[in-house]
Amino acid sequence: MKFPSILTIAVVIACVVFLSVASFSQATVSKELLIRVDIPFNFVAAGVHLPAGHYSIYRVLTPDVILIESDNHRNAAFVQVRVSSVGLGQHPTTLIFHTYGDRHFLSQVSAGNDHLIQMCSKCREEEELMAKNKQPKAETITAAAH
Repeated sequence: MKFPSILTIAVVIACVVFLSVASFSQATVSKELLIRVDIPFNFVAAGVHLPAGHYSIYRVLTPDVILIESDNHRNAAFVQVRVSSVGLGQHPTTLIFHTYGDRHFLSQVSAGNDHLIQMCSKCREEEELMAKNKQPKAETITAAAH
């Protein structure tokens, strides 16, 4: 009885891995649209530098994660958030950025229709600025809830 060669086994394993990755990448992540917004400046979300542009923000996977994705699907970041609720009644749909000079860090996302505020985790870059006693200014962008 002839046993398969190491090369044959390696090729079979590579094919299985390739097909698994290909099918996984085609799987869609369950996501709920929260906001569509035009962000007029470059910014940082969860340590990912993103260019100015039109973005959609989704709640994905769990209530503790949001996805910020550009409309052309070339730029995206998953952001871990801490969710808190606000009282009933209308509150605006907004994004709040901490601004240090010309650097903008996403701090908070609030979709007016769901009465929740997503407080974004700070990335290392922002924590380093805070450690140097830099004081951020809050910059608010009003967005269209969806």
